[in-house]
Amino acid sequence: QDWDRVGTNDVMGIASINVADLQIDQEVLKAYPLCMDGKPLTNLAGQPSIIRVATKLLGDADAAAPAPAPVAPVAPTPVAPVAPTPASPVAPVAPTPEQKPRDVPSTEPESKDDPLPEPESKDQPTPQPKERVLVGKLLVGVVSANKLPSADSGGSADPFVVVTSGSKQLLKTQTIQRSLDPVWNEEVVVERAEALSEVKVTVQDWDRVGSNEVMGIASISVADLQPGAPILGAVPLLKPDGSAPLTNKAGEPSVINVSAPVLSCEPAR
Repeated sequence: QDWDRVGTNDVMGIASINVADLQIDQEVLKAYPLCMDGKPLTNLAGQPSIIRVATKLLGDADAAAPAPAPVAPVAPTPVAPVAPTPASPVAPVAPTPEQKPRDVPSTEPESKDDPLPEPESKDQPTPQPKERVLVGKLLVGVVSANKLPSADSGGSADPFVVVTSGSKQLLKTQTIQRSLDPVWNEEVVVERAEALSEVKVTVQDWDRVGSNEVMGIASISVADLQPGAPILGAVPLLKPDGSAPLTNKAGEPSVINVSAPVLSCEPAR
């Protein structure tokens, strides 16, 4: 809420935490999207507003449930005896002429070679779980990179980053001149996270003459992301052909620091 010196405070945004997803004695730090009237809350630049909350469920997971109330036994209801009914005399039946036996269809198979019908199998196919689909906006942030290899004769590089999904370019950062530990702090919001399967991050070296040189690549699987849970960390860079990890001259692995939270006001299906 926004505190107001005169009058009532204004509600700015609301976030919900599902207690059923919490674990006993396990602290969880998550970024929850703020909503207002069921719609994502954004600032003037259209960027989604979030609040980071630390939660920890305190309690005894092995606590016994309350015993059910005892049920009083029900006395059996006595049944009144029924008097026997005298049997009625049976009138004699006059003999009838002998009848020829009727043909009864045989229940045996016509031939021993005829196969008997197999019993239906009781095994039912196991239902497959539904694939989880992320619903909401995806915020892809390119923070920085560390320990990049040099790309020119001076022992430095002019790196920039291109973020793509399939053939579509989502973001191209600014070029940081003469740096092997560049900092960008740039981000892009993808409106429909369910339309993506993988986000590819490519680090390139800007060249004043000729074409730019790809230094390293990294991939983020959208299926591994959790709604409202921020991912902020170092992702190892691979060589341009993806054959091996990218390293600098000292043999240290090159990494890129990215964030990719899924911001959603709707639950995952």
